[in-house]
Amino acid sequence: MRELKDFLPLGSVVLLAGGSEKLMIIGYKQVGLDSNSELDYSAIVIPEGYKNLKSIRYFNQEEVIYIFQMGFLDN
Repeated sequence: MRELKDFLPLGSVVLLAGGSEKLMIIGYKQVGLDSNSELDYSAIVIPEGYKNLKSIRYFNQEEVIYIFQMGFLDN
């Protein structure tokens, strides 16, 4: 199991394989609405943002192909 320190920070903006939307990470280790499996991240499409529960995207680290912006990091 991966430690939280191995995840991209909250607020990071990424592109997923096969995707065209920029996603901003808003959570870790989430269970998707359509599945009972735990996924690495939850995110919202930007600039649209959160509209309802169905607007949240769930994905794993391996799907990230590009990082537009890293979220805030501290010690």
